[in-house]
Amino acid sequence: MDSRKDFDWCHYQPNDDSLDVNHSVSFYYKYLVDENKRTFERIDAFEVPYSPYLSSTQALGDNMLVASGQDISFGEYDAKGNLIKRFRYLGETTSIYRVFKYDFDNFYFTQSENE
Repeated sequence: MDSRKDFDWCHYQPNDDSLDVNHSVSFYYKYLVDENKRTFERIDAFEVPYSPYLSSTQALGDNMLVASGQDISFGEYDAKGNLIKRFRYLGETTSIYRVFKYDFDNFYFTQSENE
């Protein structure tokens, strides 16, 4: 990696099968940051399907939408971190980059000329 010549790659071996992603988890963490005091506190955490990268979250009121990119799934969790529903992508892709949920309230739709 040219931009970081001092980085030690010894722990990142090609074709390393030692990590069993079927039994691994990632975590959603939420922090409260006080910029004036320069402090932070973790205020929420729960397990989500493992994904080392390509993940996203979206706050939906008290719920959270979590996309786990490498797991090719996304799910909505309640305020206590309980899974409400999970969806899996069944396609040729090997990951999901980002997922959003919209309610379409106040969304502008045009009427057809015949109406």
